[in-house]
Amino acid sequence: MSRLARRLQQAASYRIISSLQLSDTLIDNFASADSTKWVGFGPDISVADGRLSIACLSSYTTLYSLSRYNLTGSSVTIEALAMPATGTGSTSATLSVKVSDNNEIQITKEGPNLILREKIAGVNSDVTVVYSPSVHTWWRIRESEGTVYWETSTNSRTWTVHRSKILNNLLVDSIIIQLFSGFWGSETNPGFAVFDNFNIPANTQNRTYFQQADWMWDPIPSRPVIDPNSLTWAGYLATGKHSCSLHDYGVTLIGPAGVTGTTPRYAVEMTAGWGDPFAPSTMPIPDGTIAPSLTTTYGDPGDGHLAVADPTTNKVFSLWQAKKTSGRWQASYGGLATLDGDGREIAGSSTATNLSRYGAVIRASEIQAGEINHALFVSSDICSGSFRYPASKSDGNNAGGVATPIPQGSRIQLDPTINIDAISGITNAEKTIARALQTYGAYVGDKGGARLGFIFEYQTDANPGTIYAEAGLTYDYFDMTHIPWGSLRVLSTWNGQ
Repeated sequence: MSRLARRLQQAASYRIISSLQLSDTLIDNFASADSTKWVGFGPDISVADGRLSIACLSSYTTLYSLSRYNLTGSSVTIEALAMPATGTGSTSATLSVKVSDNNEIQITKEGPNLILREKIAGVNSDVTVVYSPSVHTWWRIRESEGTVYWETSTNSRTWTVHRSKILNNLLVDSIIIQLFSGFWGSETNPGFAVFDNFNIPANTQNRTYFQQADWMWDPIPSRPVIDPNSLTWAGYLATGKHSCSLHDYGVTLIGPAGVTGTTPRYAVEMTAGWGDPFAPSTMPIPDGTIAPSLTTTYGDPGDGHLAVADPTTNKVFSLWQAKKTSGRWQASYGGLATLDGDGREIAGSSTATNLSRYGAVIRASEIQAGEINHALFVSSDICSGSFRYPASKSDGNNAGGVATPIPQGSRIQLDPTINIDAISGITNAEKTIARALQTYGAYVGDKGGARLGFIFEYQTDANPGTIYAEAGLTYDYFDMTHIPWGSLRVLSTWNGQ
C-alpha cells in the first residue's frame, strides 16, 4: 500500500478522500523565492539568507501555496523566527490552512497572544494563550483520524497541544496553505514576520538524505513501550546466525555527491515483467559503477543491489538484481523514493517492505568512523506475512518455523544499559553496530536466511573490503558473536509510543 493510501484510508469513513498530495510534502528551506511552490513573492514578501520575510502591512501581505494539498493524516509546520512589533496589539503573523475564505484553520500571533483559530462559515472559534517567542518557536497544524491539533514546540521534537477538535463541517481534503502578516487600526513601524524551515523540523536539518524519515533518524526514547510479544520474539532472535551481509548481499551505494548533470542516465530494462517503476525518468549511473554479482560465492542467486541518490531530480533509484550488459543496465525490478522524503518507496519496490534500499544500510564510512547515527536494516528468517509502519507490505514466510513470527517493519533494540566497551573480545565494528542497536535499533525489512542479517555497503576493493576487515569484520557473512543477542527487545511501534 502506498504512503498516500495508508494515510488516507483512515479517513474513508467520514469524508470523501482527496487525491491531492499530502500537505507535509510541501517542503521549503527558503534558500530562494521558489515560485514553483508559492505565489506572492515581491517587494513586501522576500527571501534572504535562507529566511522568509513578510512585511506587516494593513493590506495583510500574503504568501500562499501554488497548489492545493490534503491535510488528512498530515501536517504543516513552520519555524517562527521573528514576529512584528506588538505596537497597539493589532499586529499579527499567521500560518493558515484554508479551504475557502470562510473555512480555515489558523495559528496567529496577534499582539501579546497566540491564537488557535477555527473558522467555519465565517464564524471564528478561538483559543488564546500568552505568546512567548522562546516557547512558541515552532507552529504546527496537524490532522489525525478526524481530529485537528494546534501545536507549538521549542525544538520541533516535542510538541505541546494547545487545542484539539474533532472535525465537523470543516474539510481538510483540499487546502491552500498561507503565511501572512498585517495589522488593523493604526500602527507605527510594525516591521516584519520572519519564518523558516517549512515542514523541515530542526531535528531533520542535518540529515543528508530522507530528511522526513523520522523512523530511521530518531533515537529510541528512554522508556519506550515494549510489544506484548517482545519476550517471545527476543527469545527467537537470540538464537541462530547474526550475519553481516558485507559482499555477496551488500548494496552498491552512490550518494548525491556522486551524481551531477553530466552523469550518464539509463532507461533501465526491467526483466521481471512488472513494468518500469521509474518511467518516464531515467536513472543516473556513473561510469565504472559495479553492482554485487548475481551469483554469490557459494553459487546461490545474488541480489545485485544498487541504489543511487540523484540530487538533480530529488529521487532515489534502487535496483534489485542489477547488471550491466553490452553498455545497457538491466534489473529484475526497482523502487523509486524521494530524496528528501520519508525513506519509503513511492513507486515499484526494491525491498519486501518498500523501505528504500538506500536507507538504513550500514555505510563503510560509518564503520571506519566508529559511529552510526541512524537505525539499521535487517533481514530475518522468522518474518510473518503481516507488517507494521514503516513497512507497507511484507514477503515473510516464516522460514525459521517459529510459533509466533515477527511482523516486518518491527523495530528491535539492544538493551541500552549494557556497557558495550566492557565486553571481552568485541571488535570495533561490533561495538559500533551494538551502540547503534542501543540508540536507534533496527527494522526487520526483508526475509533472509539468517536469524538477523545486517545489510552493508558493498566495497569493490576486496571481499569483504579493507575497511570492514580492519574493523574486525574479517569475512563475508561474519557472525557477530560478541554482541549480547539475548538482550534484545521489540518495540510496540516504531517510536515506542
